[in-house]
Amino acid sequence: MYRVRQEDLPFQGSSHQEFEAGAGDILVIKAGEIHGFRCIGEGPLVQVDVHLSPHFIQENLT
Repeated sequence: MYRVRQEDLPFQGSSHQEFEAGAGDILVIKAGEIHGFRCIGEGPLVQVDVHLSPHFIQENLT
């Protein structure tokens, strides 16, 4: 789960559908779901990430 605190970002989930999220929005991503985002605002992206797993698991795809 992500909560966007500041700035806007386009977000793309496993359906490859892109949408824009902004300050105050909450995004819920299923475990193992491939997703991505980038900041498109003028300032820095500020977000809070909540992982329900006892370990932070991340695989960067390039």
